[in-house]
Amino acid sequence: MTIFKYMIMACGLTQFEAAEFLGIAPETVRKYCQGKETPPEGVLEEIASLYMIIYGVGGNAAEIIHTIGPPSEGEILPFEVDIPDERLPPSSLRIAAAIGLMIYRAQNRDKREIVTLYTTARDYNS
Repeated sequence: MTIFKYMIMACGLTQFEAAEFLGIAPETVRKYCQGKETPPEGVLEEIASLYMIIYGVGGNAAEIIHTIGPPSEGEILPFEVDIPDERLPPSSLRIAAAIGLMIYRAQNRDKREIVTLYTTARDYNS
């Protein structure tokens, strides 16, 4: 797996969403993922920046969850966080929410729950 492919997966992006976020052709993203072309440094910086935004949103989500309490099994926990980049794809928002819940649980709960949540998030991106 190429570093580019790993990076977009960490952000919760499909190849199409990565292309849309970066403003490049989906075919170009496919070539980056397959290692047929090397992405320019600026592209890698954009994806790294997106990951930092996701992690920051996740941290904000953790603070909100700490305030209002965690969801029960199967419960959807509605809350709002500030999104610093309007281009953030919906799949990345789900990853940010998962990170927020993982942070909360790491600070307040049994760590075994984190493994289940992480596995679910990772499987979603496969």
